[in-house]
Amino acid sequence: MYILSFESSFDDLCFCLLKIGKKIKFFEFSKNYSIRNTIPFLIVKKNIKNIKLFYKKVSKKIIKKTSVISYTYKPGLVNSLNISKYISIGISKKFNIPILKVNHIKGHIFSSFFMKKIIFPFISLIISGGNTFFIKVNCIYNYKIIDKTVDISIGDFIDRIFYMIGEKEIKDKIIYKKYKIGKLYVKNIKFKITKTINFSGILSYFKKFFNNNKNNKFIKEKICYILVEYIIFFLFKKIKEILKNYGRNIINICGGVIENKLIRYLLKKKLLKEKIIINFSKPNFCKDNALMIAYFTFLKFFYKFK
Repeated sequence: MYILSFESSFDDLCFCLLKIGKKIKFFEFSKNYSIRNTIPFLIVKKNIKNIKLFYKKVSKKIIKKTSVISYTYKPGLVNSLNISKYISIGISKKFNIPILKVNHIKGHIFSSFFMKKIIFPFISLIISGGNTFFIKVNCIYNYKIIDKTVDISIGDFIDRIFYMIGEKEIKDKIIYKKYKIGKLYVKNIKFKITKTINFSGILSYFKKFFNNNKNNKFIKEKICYILVEYIIFFLFKKIKEILKNYGRNIINICGGVIENKLIRYLLKKKLLKEKIIINFSKPNFCKDNALMIAYFTFLKFFYKFK
């Protein structure tokens, strides 16, 4: 018995086969044709290559053994989402297989519990390129948004800062190296917490600071250090506040931003000092992927919650 899932919320189509038996096995396929571009024509053109890859890797025999097909239907770019939607509908109709559309935020939430016991209710923090949410999950069908960004997400905020200082790629090594150097030159920095999760004003501050100090030595490293420290400070304060309000000491954290090793380490270190238990998504499950869609489908159709 198999679950076949597709994910294409941004610019890269990936697909996953989840084999259900005594043990759960998964096979995820995605050749990285990602171009980090929002031009509709280019998105479709590049993802056609991954559709061809799907038909090479998955045989008709396996498709006939598939119990359910699922795909991401929101949030994301419409042209990207339509790719996984139409390929799923096409296979579903041809082989008469049930189909499920999945909100990929739910996929992120439950990816932290892959092959783990799930105890409801729990509070989840999703921090990615397009979303920043605190959500209370009462059961697999019941969700309540506690707090969210009123403008740009944390991931988008980080992207814009690095674009501003001239970094085309945001890699762990680059962030760690700049953070380490910046730490030597920035002393006694203090932050203030805002009531709402608002990053546009902070972004304006960073732009002004950078433009006024362009000729300053190690300005990029200083900005990187301040950026990381502010994100850790902000997340720590918000997590602590929300957990206190709901009388809990466990936080579930997922999304693309938490894949970064430095942010992951610093946040974990700070939370553990307050005896807060953290359940992170595994690094390879943090970014958008078809496995999280397949796993959510498994939970919804086959898993028996106690």
